[in-house]
Amino acid sequence: MATSIPAQEESAQPPSTDSPLPVDSRNDSVAIDESAPLLDSDDRAPPTQNASNKILRIFTSIALSSSALTLIFIIAANIALKVGNDYYGLPWSVSDSMRIIIAPAVFSLLFSMYNLVQLRNGLGVPSLAINLLCDILVAVFAISYGGDGLSGIDRGPVTPAKVLAGIALAIGIICGIAHMGLFVLRCRLAYRSEFWRHPWGFPTGQLTVEFSVKLYREPQRPRETGESQV
Repeated sequence: MATSIPAQEESAQPPSTDSPLPVDSRNDSVAIDESAPLLDSDDRAPPTQNASNKILRIFTSIALSSSALTLIFIIAANIALKVGNDYYGLPWSVSDSMRIIIAPAVFSLLFSMYNLVQLRNGLGVPSLAINLLCDILVAVFAISYGGDGLSGIDRGPVTPAKVLAGIALAIGIICGIAHMGLFVLRCRLAYRSEFWRHPWGFPTGQLTVEFSVKLYREPQRPRETGESQV
């Protein structure tokens, strides 16, 4: 009995504080994993670019819908002129403006459809210079000729053809304003990109120009060999 007492006292001693604390295996695995990246990779576009693309989509959608409506109302006005047997017809300023505004509306429709598809697919808008040229041309022609046509819309009696023509010219002005907004927005994006600081690449290669020159001699006249007879 005397020999068993020290064993019990020894077993009753509290555990030493020098023993290692239990470590969570999950934290240990995270700390040991050297293949994990130090920073989370974020491939998303910056907020400013997303906001610019959203504004581009809005203005492009307005240009697309307004150009399509302009063409529809121009066709409807021409049909009303032929079907209604309108004696007065349309004033010269209205008919000329409506005829000239067809080309900007067609260009706006084609470019807006292409740019909107590119933006929705996340491919961006290519050919910034071409889009800037199209925007300024459509804006100038649509706004100027649309306003000129609306200034003479009140001449003569009110007819269905004149009402449809006025609606077409008014929507054409809206299309021009949308393209003016696109022009300003694209100029701002081009200024932010600081394109003038990047080196401009020119195509390299060899250009060969060949030309040939042919000389044509004037045919010689036959000499007079005969002698005069007396």
